Amino acid sequence: MVQKLRQYKVISLFIKLAIVCGCLYYIYHKIFNRSDFAGISNELKTAFVRISFSDIFLLFIFMFFNWSLEAVKWRMIIRHLEPLSFFKSLSAVLTGVTVSVFTPNRAGEFGGRIFFLKQENRLQGILLTFLGNSAQLLVTILTGALALLFYLSGYTDINEQQNPYLFFTLVIMVVLMIVVLLLAYFNVSLIGTLTRRIKFLIRFQNYIDTLDEYSGVELAKIVLLSLLRYIIFTAQFFLLLKLFNVNIHLKEGLIMIALTFFAITAVPTITVTELGIRGSAALAFIGLLSGNSLGIVTASFALWLINIAIPAIVGSVFVFRLDFLKKNV
Repeated sequence: MVQKLRQYKVISLFIKLAIVCGCLYYIYHKIFNRSDFAGISNELKTAFVRISFSDIFLLFIFMFFNWSLEAVKWRMIIRHLEPLSFFKSLSAVLTGVTVSVFTPNRAGEFGGRIFFLKQENRLQGILLTFLGNSAQLLVTILTGALALLFYLSGYTDINEQQNPYLFFTLVIMVVLMIVVLLLAYFNVSLIGTLTRRIKFLIRFQNYIDTLDEYSGVELAKIVLLSLLRYIIFTAQFFLLLKLFNVNIHLKEGLIMIALTFFAITAVPTITVTELGIRGSAALAFIGLLSGNSLGIVTASFALWLINIAIPAIVGSVFVFRLDFLKKNV
């Protein structure tokens, strides 16, 4: 028994070290092995001299509130399974960032969080984490779709003056898409009704029925928290663009930032290409407003560094609190 326990501890420690090393290696690789690292490095050094302490402080305050809101959201979602303190919820969220940073399409986020739950709640935990992510995705898609209409109207020939029928057809399609997505989200309990008709999913019905416990008010609160997060990292990005001398107007900037986030979300990525897609999407849209390509790419890189890389490093500390092999953590 003692020998078996020791083996469990060794295997558990190996898994933790593998996760942390994978996270740190990925971050190191994405920072120092970029083809444009020299240009970004010089831009960061130049900006660091002229940026005030208050600007840097504000960016990190935004980061703290961003992930704190996510912790509040996950705590709210998971309370139907088991109560969590804010600190434990935040630890779980940051651990999820650590695990997800080097996994395809951030799939590791689910695993990073659920190991803070009791073993019997972990399967439901995956489903409920998906619910929270769906709310964030919903906000990104809806804001991106609305921004797309402004983009088509102001930056292409598809507008109400030159192509009125095509433009208003697209408006109707976007409105219908928004309605369908909202109806799907606020009727998430229907998933249980549908899965009862699929034989191989019946065995998971007790877990899926957890979705029935969320009222419309609770689902609205989850979306509201997701919207607040979206506003925060939009403000971060706009501030970073200004700090790196990408001078754009607020309205146009918000439209292009929304399209950038929408494009990043819409394009399936493996983790090793995510940063490249972030920079390319930012250049494609924000580059229409400013010729400062290096500033745009650097702002996009800095946003990833502040919102993903640093929280992932902090989360690596909490990885060592996990217990993958026992019932409770």
